[in-house]
Amino acid sequence: MKQASAARQLLYHPGDVLRQEIAKAAGKLVRIVVKLTDAELSTLSTRLVSSGCLLADKSPNVLIEILERLIDDPQYEASRASATDRTAFISFLGDLGAFYADFKKSGGPFSMTAEQKQAFLRRLSDLIADEKLTAISDEVLKRVAKVSAGTGVVGPKKKEERKKIDVSSMRRGLHNLGDEIDEKLGVPEHMRIPPITWRPMHIKATRFLNVQEPLVGHMSGSPAEILMVWDMLCGRAEGVYTAALDAHRNAINAGLGFAEPKDHFSAEEWAARLARLAGACAMQIGVGYHSAVEVAESALKYTGQDVRSVLADPATEDAAHLLGAGAATDLLTELFETQTESTTLHRSNVRVST
Repeated sequence: MKQASAARQLLYHPGDVLRQEIAKAAGKLVRIVVKLTDAELSTLSTRLVSSGCLLADKSPNVLIEILERLIDDPQYEASRASATDRTAFISFLGDLGAFYADFKKSGGPFSMTAEQKQAFLRRLSDLIADEKLTAISDEVLKRVAKVSAGTGVVGPKKKEERKKIDVSSMRRGLHNLGDEIDEKLGVPEHMRIPPITWRPMHIKATRFLNVQEPLVGHMSGSPAEILMVWDMLCGRAEGVYTAALDAHRNAINAGLGFAEPKDHFSAEEWAARLARLAGACAMQIGVGYHSAVEVAESALKYTGQDVRSVLADPATEDAAHLLGAGAATDLLTELFETQTESTTLHRSNVRVST
């Protein structure tokens, strides 16, 4: 309840920095999206507009309307965009990241052959270059996957410990707590983040014996896929997602001491990175795709901190072994609260408990 409340609160009432970071990326993205054919846009938005998804049964062109609202949003003291707009935008960044990560494989949610995906990515790369941005390369994809987005990295035993089942149901928020949270937040029904179709996962019971944190679908590299696209749209040419890790490791290797990762960035750039990170993780937790402990390793790596380096047995352990007694909830909740509109925090009468 604690982490899910903080995540949904952020999506409903983001602070100024997050609104600006969304607008900056949305401004670039809309100029790319409007150049796509109807078929191309339909392909990329399939995980948003299909039945049971966040924008269920809407036209793919609704994405353009959403992006335009998000671009204008920071100009107004009171937000003109909705939580669903923000959630859909961040989710779409994740879909783009997943498309990039999966482009060498046929099938999947995008129903294309590997050759078709590769041709489409070349087209996307040209459109991205038209916006004076550096498209995500195969080398970047390999690096991000190696660091965090690869399932075997953040969840070494995920394939052994998780089993997909064929049953699906509608879910509103983490562990279906969305309605209860929204009631406490005072969010009118017509403004609430829509439910999604969710296929539950079976996770080995032994994983729950020493973990107090909630689990949903096992450890996730999804924040890395979201953030590499978000970084790219915000103009980063090198070190998308991995910039903090790279800077910190380079400093240590050069014998420059153990400075904090944030010391390698300007105050403005670090604030922007934290806002993007909060948005990426709030979408995952707020909608109910993953829990705090499941996104924690990918989140910490974006801030230059490597969980792998402090695990007792990194070949078999994951973030739940280190942060599973409540630390993941505390870390992510604090991040969400620092990025939430301050006046909203004072107005809220929500009472939450772990």
